[in-house]
Amino acid sequence: MTDTRTTAQCALLLAVALCIQSLRFILPLPPFASMLIIGTGINLMLLFLAHRVSVKGAVIASIALPVTAFFQGQLPLFVFCPAIAVANIIFVQIAARYHREAKIWLAPLCKAGTLYLMSWGIVKIAELPPAMTHTILFMMGFGQLITATVAIFLEKKIENRIFCRKNC
Repeated sequence: MTDTRTTAQCALLLAVALCIQSLRFILPLPPFASMLIIGTGINLMLLFLAHRVSVKGAVIASIALPVTAFFQGQLPLFVFCPAIAVANIIFVQIAARYHREAKIWLAPLCKAGTLYLMSWGIVKIAELPPAMTHTILFMMGFGQLITATVAIFLEKKIENRIFCRKNC
């Protein structure tokens, strides 16, 4: 695969992820449903990038997506961007490393745990109101665990359906 083709594929999947991230402006969904649909879609695009195109591209998307979410008004403080980027990079690296193994299911646990702990530190330092703190920690912990797990499940189903040959 040429560098131009890889770059184009990375750009296309990043564009799809950005479109998925922007769905919250089009679909009037409750916050939890929005998190499930959009979070799963974004994690799915990160997995496609890591497994089908390039881990480097997935890392770039892992950094770009939270920054875009901040500018869309979806994150209360910019300091959440590095926390989300680090958690996404951990998710992508583990998922890429253990793509064909049962250990891939560690990726959502590591992502959710990392993001929860980093978010907990941020909300404690920023002294955010209790209601906002509980919402953020729920979304950054349990919400990420669910969306990343569902994304891995969907990616495996799609991979088996689309990319699998006679030997699968």
